[in-house]
Amino acid sequence: MKTTILLLLITISVIKLNAQNPDITGDTLLCPNSNGTAYVIDPIYDSYQWFYKYWFTSDDFVPIEGATDPVFVYDWFTYDQALLKVVANLNGQVYESDTLQIDSYAWLPIYYMAEMGEGVTYDPLTEVYTLEPGAVLPVSINNPPYDTLIQWYLNGNPIPGADSSSYVIKEAGTYWATAAPSFCPNNSSTTFDIVVVIAVKVPVVDKGSLKIYPNPSSGSINLEVPGDKQFTGYSIIDLSGKVLRGGNVSGTHMNVSLDGLEKGQYLFRLDGINESATGSFIVN
Repeated sequence: MKTTILLLLITISVIKLNAQNPDITGDTLLCPNSNGTAYVIDPIYDSYQWFYKYWFTSDDFVPIEGATDPVFVYDWFTYDQALLKVVANLNGQVYESDTLQIDSYAWLPIYYMAEMGEGVTYDPLTEVYTLEPGAVLPVSINNPPYDTLIQWYLNGNPIPGADSSSYVIKEAGTYWATAAPSFCPNNSSTTFDIVVVIAVKVPVVDKGSLKIYPNPSSGSINLEVPGDKQFTGYSIIDLSGKVLRGGNVSGTHMNVSLDGLEKGQYLFRLDGINESATGSFIVN
């Protein structure tokens, strides 16, 4: 028994005397805002100190405060594009490892693509898609890399079952999609808004009698009403027919605020005792 213990102690001593530079490994490719771990493969040394520098500079390696264990957990924000190494001590001898280069995944921003078919028009000034009745607008996101946790939204609400990279828009509203790459599922992104309106035939009594400008507008609109018309009130109506607001008509020139109205197309209707006039405008 004593002989066995003595042989074991001799073996351990030989291993320590013949120690080589430490080998290190770890996570070298990180997702944004995540952590990685580096460690010494055979931690037989008496002490450790981790060092780092950024690979694209000529700076010297600097010690990492508190990183004195054989395992080092590092964050993406600080150590992306860094070189890591460890300096170990064994029986008064100093040993230095090779380096690990830390990088992170990189991919294109999310975007959507729209298929402009028959009955679909796009106004680059207002960034609004207009669909003729019965027309559809197929849209899709760039997949790859956005292939997981996909969800399409309409007016801020998730669309049930709309969890693939493509979706067919059939009604008016504001759409967008969120998704992430499968290799970094915690890094979800959102597309720009897709504003869609349905074209309507606007009835106008006495064509040209109602002028609305600027159109499109994002702040307010001006209206000119001929003096020979007797209108008493006005209404702003969305494309579903819902009256959103209204007021009294005073004079032949009016300025109406558009505060609170979302992007899209609206109707402006003037009403009198025996006549009415309707025009359309777009909020951008």
